[in-house]
Amino acid sequence: MCSSVARCSVSDSDVNRRALIQEPIRLFARPDAIQSGSGDYALHITKSLLNFYQDYFRVTYPLPKLDLLAVPKHPYAAMENWGLSVFVEQKILLDPEVSSFSYQMDLTMVVVHEICHQWLGDLVTPVWWDDVWIKEGFAHYFEYVGSDFLFPKWNMWLGDLVTPVWWDDVWIKEGFAHYFEYVGSDFLFPKWNMFPVLVMSSNPSFR
Repeated sequence: MCSSVARCSVSDSDVNRRALIQEPIRLFARPDAIQSGSGDYALHITKSLLNFYQDYFRVTYPLPKLDLLAVPKHPYAAMENWGLSVFVEQKILLDPEVSSFSYQMDLTMVVVHEICHQWLGDLVTPVWWDDVWIKEGFAHYFEYVGSDFLFPKWNMWLGDLVTPVWWDDVWIKEGFAHYFEYVGSDFLFPKWNMFPVLVMSSNPSFR
């Protein structure tokens, strides 16, 4: 595991506990969100996704737990820390009585993306930041694969996604685009240090 995906959280949150195989999947959020059932949808699809990815990759989820944490603010839509995926509330909490279909689809794809990272990005990690586009490209590709598994009637492959050759290659263009988010931002604002220097290549325990 790369040290950049290690995280712990200290907060005053209630927990909605479910179990999948031997690993307990837990969703942490504001107590009122837990009580209203806003986290039930994400918890339900995560259970299905863990089974799907284990079968697809033929690699068992290696950790004893998988926590989903909803926070009011976050610099990204979500972050794939190993065993603790952090989401901004709008990307994991859903009220089935008022949430639109587009909101549900967007939330689903974010959850699918982050759970995929438990394998592609956390269990298997690029050696250096120059290759981050690979894991992001694969995770973006699986937004469509995983969502299609959960909801075949959504016809995920018939959307407005444009690819150079075919849908199977979508991860390539998205991976490059994600990589250039860092390259372009580093060009505009060098002081942001978009490529943090982590001592990984010289220490195998950080990979």
